[in-house]
Amino acid sequence: MRVLEVGCGPGFATERLLELVPDGRVTAIDVDPEMVARAGDRLRDCKRVQVVEASVTALPFADNSFDAVTARLVLEHVPDRAAALRELRRVLRPGGRLFVVEVDDGWPMLTDPEPPFIAELNAAAAAMIEARGADRRLGRGLPQLLAAAGFTDVAFNVVTLHTAVDDATALRRMLNPTVFLQQLEEADLVAPETLAGIRDFIARYESGELQLELMLAAFIASGAA
Repeated sequence: MRVLEVGCGPGFATERLLELVPDGRVTAIDVDPEMVARAGDRLRDCKRVQVVEASVTALPFADNSFDAVTARLVLEHVPDRAAALRELRRVLRPGGRLFVVEVDDGWPMLTDPEPPFIAELNAAAAAMIEARGADRRLGRGLPQLLAAAGFTDVAFNVVTLHTAVDDATALRRMLNPTVFLQQLEEADLVAPETLAGIRDFIARYESGELQLELMLAAFIASGAA
């Protein structure tokens, strides 16, 4: 199987794709040269993968080049999603399948118990990300987006991950609040006293003083070319 991964980042998910197609090949692309370099370094010993710097709206591949395409947390950042989906459909063989994973701020990360600052934090995060041009409510619109682009046999699901059930350490590591809070502070989107309270809460959580469970939701749509 020939698989195209759009938005490979540093190559973590690429490794999983290679496990899923043990007799196949994966082509991993990213528009960020730093991510391409990191993925290339991480995957340098694997002969079944190619890492390429490329844009999803101008793919450097021939028609019908792939059996499957994955795009994880990518389309929300692409201004011309119709152009991106046309390109993805072009490089898929007839009957090949596209898998898109996105989030939706209408179903944000849930916590148990819920900290008092969570509503303000979620609103500030949404404002910051949307100011960069991202659509943080794309998850719910994935089925009609794929259908409008000409994909058929469209399927849709919501997958939930919970720290009490799934890999708690991995889920917590995904959050990386340090950089995120710094960005919010620089954008002046959260009051200083709120940021101080959040940092204190995180410190107490990481020390084990506070117990907190997290639930994340991923919206997944797929369609056939």
